Amino acid sequence: MKNKKIKKPGWLVLNILLFLVIAVSVLAVKNQSLNIGKKATVSSFYSKLSPGNDACLNTKKVNFSFIEGVDISTINYPHDAFFAVYDTNGKIINQSNWLTKAISKYGQIAQWTTTLPADGRYSWRVRTRDKNGTLSAYDISPFAFSIDTTPPTVPQCLAYLVNRGTYGSPEEQFLVRVSWEPGGTDTGCGSAKALLYQVQVSVNDPEYSKPCASTYWSKATYEPGQSCRLASYDKGYARVRARDGAGNFSPWAECHWPY
Repeated sequence: MKNKKIKKPGWLVLNILLFLVIAVSVLAVKNQSLNIGKKATVSSFYSKLSPGNDACLNTKKVNFSFIEGVDISTINYPHDAFFAVYDTNGKIINQSNWLTKAISKYGQIAQWTTTLPADGRYSWRVRTRDKNGTLSAYDISPFAFSIDTTPPTVPQCLAYLVNRGTYGSPEEQFLVRVSWEPGGTDTGCGSAKALLYQVQVSVNDPEYSKPCASTYWSKATYEPGQSCRLASYDKGYARVRARDGAGNFSPWAECHWPY
């Protein structure tokens, strides 16, 4: 009796199976992204230094930093560090990749600097990986911060001479009073904070090389007093600029003297 031949899977079936195995492997590696390493066993604690929660920055170049706390293994140094920045929809805007050996000992600060694309609201998170490849969890909650690089509106201002002393006498002198239009427009993250105004007054010095008064003021009128007294032959100069809560300055506005 003739032996029956055992049917083997066709080459087509084998090729399909091989293709599926390779495809699944490639996708698995791709989906690991920055999670390459052993699974974390416990959560981690991080003390974020910069930017702080709800910070208002006036630059798109942002310096991020944190200190590692109770980690997955506080003895398995060095540790790699990873930063991620998100928009308001939770989409990753930028990430650091793994910063190899960023933390060589407990208490060391991990840092990363990047430039973000535009003004707006962002959040950021961090995690670490020890020398054995064990990943920490992400920090418990992301810190949110805002970027505002738009300066406030230039204030419009007037400067006056206030007469003091007896007219025509040697004691006659003039003091300066500066006033400007309060408020202005500020649409950035500093808009929720009061605008401050920097006021400078000088006597016979249009370059303000040695101003007799230079201060920040929240009200719309400022009188420097005796420090800026003018004789009848002196000429006074005054200028004002606005500063918003993010630290942006408007251009200087030279005050008009109505005389």
